[in-house]
Amino acid sequence: SRSPIQIGIELYGEPGLAADVEVIRLMMETLELVDLKNLRLDIGHVAIYESLLKALSLSDQKEKELFNLVQSKSIPQLNTWIDSNLDNSVYAKMIRSLVNLVGDVSILDAARTLLSDAPVEVELALDELQSVADTLKESSPNIEICFDLSELRGYHYHTGIVFAAYAPGAGQAIGNGGRYNHVGKSFGRSRPATGFNMSLKTLVQLNRNENPIATGIFVPATNESDQYRAIEKLRSAGNRVVMGFHGQEVNSHELGCDRQLILVGNEFQVVPI
Repeated sequence: SRSPIQIGIELYGEPGLAADVEVIRLMMETLELVDLKNLRLDIGHVAIYESLLKALSLSDQKEKELFNLVQSKSIPQLNTWIDSNLDNSVYAKMIRSLVNLVGDVSILDAARTLLSDAPVEVELALDELQSVADTLKESSPNIEICFDLSELRGYHYHTGIVFAAYAPGAGQAIGNGGRYNHVGKSFGRSRPATGFNMSLKTLVQLNRNENPIATGIFVPATNESDQYRAIEKLRSAGNRVVMGFHGQEVNSHELGCDRQLILVGNEFQVVPI
């Protein structure tokens, strides 16, 4: 089926960073349970870009243009747009620097310098990122963490910390999430929340790539009691045995089987297919 199967969690009612850290931990632990290796966690904060944007007072059209350029990280095009559309040289410089603020925890110190003239909300966002980094370093030291201060995934939905997990062999994030504090607002009850989601199908495929299914033994359908005893013996020895059924057309290779159990003379034997 092409229908996506999403898994994840939502944590409601807790506005503090402890909830964000807990959700991030749960996402990474879920990925580790699938036995994926060399995972990387990217963390950003939408309030940084949002605060700079508000201070610029751009038209809706120009906001959209700038958003698309920052999101695509097309630096030459972004610089050209800034030269043509931003008169405030201080904010122009900060927007230019934003797309280059990507890397380990040291970029948070660089950001404090490069964005020192930004609204106070930017400093608060950097403080939150530093706090998350310190907590994860203490509790989950094996996680590779990368900060991306121009990460705008879910910008129109999220309100704070955003994050995404990446694995070798995957062309895009395999899990992502963040804080969204206005959930339920349209129903008259706004609550703080944070959470993550991921595709179960993607996890299964990545797990197969990382841990290929062991080759198996195919057993054509039969009612021979000696065959069942042979199957039990093979499985007890750790072999993967796939039973066929009467009237079923199967491709043993698609089932990951390179051998089959057949009757040779008076006994069942495993032979190559």
